[in-house]
Parts: sequence; structure tokens; C-alpha cells
Amino acid sequence: MELCLLLPKAFADAKGLDATKLIREVAKEIQGGGGGQKTLCVAGGRNADGLPKAMQMLRERI
Repeated sequence: MELCLLLPKAFADAKGLDATKLIREVAKEIQGGGGGQKTLCVAGGRNADGLPKAMQMLRERI
């Protein structure tokens, strides 16, 4: 399973967000890891059951 996170640059700058940091944090819920750039990154993992929690974590942080 894979996750992809894309943040508009102006939004990321205004909110002080870094997509790489966010994806690495939530990827733990799917037993995976990831990386990329400040506004675009991907993660892969083995545990699809963790996807709902990972998505909720992203919603709370964004």
C-alpha cells in the first residue's frame, strides 16, 4: 500500500508544514516509511488496517 501527499507550496509555507515530516509520521501506522520533498512525498507500508488512523492523523495535522 502506498500513500502520496501533495501540499500546495503557498499552503505549506503559510501553515509551516513539511510533507516529508508528515508522511514519515503517519506511515508508521501502515508499518512503513517514506520521504520526498517539502510539498510532495510518498510512503509505502504493509498494514492496510492502519490506513484509517493514518488518514485521521493527517486530517488533524493539516
